[in-house]
Amino acid sequence: MSYRRISFCAALAVLWSFVRISTFAQPVDTLKIGDHAPGIKGLAWVKGDPLVEFKPGEMSIVVYSGMGCGPCQAAIPMFNRIIDDNAAAKVKLMTVYQHQATDAHGFSDMQLRVRNFSGKMGCRYPVAVDAFDNTFEKVWLMGNRAMPQVFVVDRNGKIAWIGSPSDLEEALLRLLNNEDVAIVNASIAKRKAGLSEVVQSLPGVSEEKGFRTHLRTLDSLIVAYPDRAWLYHEKLRLLHRYDTAAANVLAWWMLDQHDPAFDTQMHHIGLTLANSAWRNYSLAIEAFQRRMETCDDPMLAYMSMRDISWAYGISGDIGAAIAAQRKAIEMLKNIGPAAAGYEKLLNESQTLLGRYEAQRTPTKGK
Repeated sequence: MSYRRISFCAALAVLWSFVRISTFAQPVDTLKIGDHAPGIKGLAWVKGDPLVEFKPGEMSIVVYSGMGCGPCQAAIPMFNRIIDDNAAAKVKLMTVYQHQATDAHGFSDMQLRVRNFSGKMGCRYPVAVDAFDNTFEKVWLMGNRAMPQVFVVDRNGKIAWIGSPSDLEEALLRLLNNEDVAIVNASIAKRKAGLSEVVQSLPGVSEEKGFRTHLRTLDSLIVAYPDRAWLYHEKLRLLHRYDTAAANVLAWWMLDQHDPAFDTQMHHIGLTLANSAWRNYSLAIEAFQRRMETCDDPMLAYMSMRDISWAYGISGDIGAAIAAQRKAIEMLKNIGPAAAGYEKLLNESQTLLGRYEAQRTPTKGK
C-alpha cells in the first residue's frame, strides 16, 4: 500500500469520527465489525421506498444478492419475516442485487428483471440494483463477491455483524437485546467453525462404521439446524455412497417438498445422483428440471437445460440429449449476445450437440 493511500485512509478515518457521511466512502482494506457503514447512495431502486441513509436509533440490514443465487432466493421468506416481526424495533432491511451490465440498455434491462423478480418472489422490503459502475460492490464487498452477504448496521451507524442469512435471525435477536457485539460475533463464528469441521470430515468416511457415525452426526445437525438445506444435501451425498435406496428416498422427499430452500439445491442434488456409484439418471433429470423451472435467471435456466442434456447423454438416451441440447441453444440465443461469455457458451453447446448427433445410431435399413 502506498504512503498516499495510507495517508488518505487515515484522514478519512478521522473524518468518519466527526461526521456521518451518507455518500460512498473510499474503500479500505476490508470492511469489518466496528467500522462506520459506508453510504448507500447511487443505487437504482426498483421496489419500495429508497433507503438513502442509516438513521440514528434504527437497526439496518443490508443484503448483497443475485438473481441466479439459490441461497439468496431461499432467504427471501426469512427476510420478510424479519421485517414483520421487528417493525416495532425499528429494523430496516434492503437488498442490493448484483449486475453485470456493460451498457445503458443492459443496465435498464437488469432493473426491469429485478423489479419483476422481486415482485414475483414477494419481497416486502426495498430492493435496488447496484450502481452502473458497481459502486456498492466495490465499497461494501471490496472484492469479496460471495453471495448472499448480510451486513447488520447498528443504531449508531456502525457495522455490527457480517455473515450469511442462515445466522442472521440469531445475530439480530442478540444485537437487539443489546448483547456485546464482540461476544455475538465470536460465539456464532465458533459454532459455525464446529459445524464446518464436522461436515468437512464427511468425505473421509471409508468404512461402514464411520458411515453410520457420520450419518448420526448429520441427523443431529439437521435436527439442530432444520433451516440448513445444504445439510440434507450432505446427507444425500453420504447415503449415495453406502445406502442407495435410502438416498433415493431422501431425494424424492426433497423434490416432493416444493420448498425453495431445497429447490435451490437441485443442481447439486442432480450432480450427486448422476455421478454416484449407483447412478440414478431419471432422478437427476428430475432435479435439474426442478431447478430450471423454479429459477428466475435465464442464464441459470439455460445451464440447467445443459445439465439435463448431459444426464440424458451419459444415460445413453442420445435422442433426448440432442433435443435438450437444442433447447439449451435456443434458450441461450434468446438471452442474446449481451450475456457474459455468450460466444464461449454457444460454442460449447454447439460442440456438445455435434458430438451427440455423431453418436446417434443410423436408422437406415432397419
